[in-house]
Amino acid sequence: MNYLTNLIMVIARAKNRLFGIVVRISALLLLSLVCSPELRAQDPQFSQFYAAPLYINPAYTGNSDKWRAGTTYRSQWPSLDHSFETRSFYIDHFSSLISSGIGLIFNNYQESLLNFQSNEIGVSVSHALKLGDLQFIRNSRTKNDALYMRLGAQYTRVSRTANFNDLIFGDQIDLVNGEFISASGEVFDADLNVIFPSISAGVLFYIENVWLGMAVNHLNEPNQAISGQPDLLKPRLTIHGGFQLEMGAFRALTRNRRGSRVRTMYETTLTVLTNYRNQGKSEQLDLGFQVFHGPVLWGLSYRGIPIRSVDGLLNNDALIGMFGVGLTLTDSSNLTLAYSHDRTVSGLSAATGGSHEITLTLRWGEQRARNYIPPCKGGDLNWKY
Repeated sequence: MNYLTNLIMVIARAKNRLFGIVVRISALLLLSLVCSPELRAQDPQFSQFYAAPLYINPAYTGNSDKWRAGTTYRSQWPSLDHSFETRSFYIDHFSSLISSGIGLIFNNYQESLLNFQSNEIGVSVSHALKLGDLQFIRNSRTKNDALYMRLGAQYTRVSRTANFNDLIFGDQIDLVNGEFISASGEVFDADLNVIFPSISAGVLFYIENVWLGMAVNHLNEPNQAISGQPDLLKPRLTIHGGFQLEMGAFRALTRNRRGSRVRTMYETTLTVLTNYRNQGKSEQLDLGFQVFHGPVLWGLSYRGIPIRSVDGLLNNDALIGMFGVGLTLTDSSNLTLAYSHDRTVSGLSAATGGSHEITLTLRWGEQRARNYIPPCKGGDLNWKY
């Protein structure tokens, strides 16, 4: 990742057309010679990771007492000439009859520099088990909390393509005046592509307001090479968890369907979240909190591992601010919309423009027993009203 960091800083400092062309050619060479395969082996990441539950851990499949569907759009480093965009969509449902969840997931990642695109479609399942009861002392009273475990598995079909026809090579440039003079003598296939399967598994433990999960994606280490030598996709280890505190309740004046003003009870909750990822030589950590105050959601988090460094550069990535709102659509459906911005705090801050992310989560249908539903996260922002 440090090679990419240095590369982008050089591109951002290009001051004239000729120098910019030379730098871009050098960038392509560096990407192919130094950054591969480590860069290609890193999966996309989300700042609002809890809003892409099936992407993080298949054990979150069906983590709601209703039908649920959600989508995430992420634009990374928009100030650069070339875009990095990620989209994710899922739909899932939990059946209390068999204590299991089933869902579908679709992911798309696009990188304009190499005309690279990755599409993934998969099916995800989970099964919930009650392990027993735990005793806690709260307010001088003994309380029993049920301890549950969820096991999840996911099968995904991945298709990746790249097109090098738009790349610029040295034999296309007149170094005297900095202009393009002809087509390149380099010959590539018009469309390079590869299709491969990916298998993932995960586990989740939780009690009433605390949860801890772990997942491993790409267990089969598939060959992701579009051409040339084999390039195995390294497994991605994810460890994530959190806890939720109820801060109190308040009443607010709202309007019902008839337009009458009524008093509605809202709850205020504080949620602490963490998400650690390790893939190949890359590792990253998100740590933050969120406050759900009635229909309004806001939060702050930090991404990085500042005690770790590679080649003398600290892993100090971004500060993330998030704001969202929940809307009650009908008596049996609700919608959550949230936006987050990554403020880059590393040496790239002046060049990248950070990242923007938008998430949308819809829940609908009859509410079912929550015995096997984890406390709140994994995309379900704890609707209690």
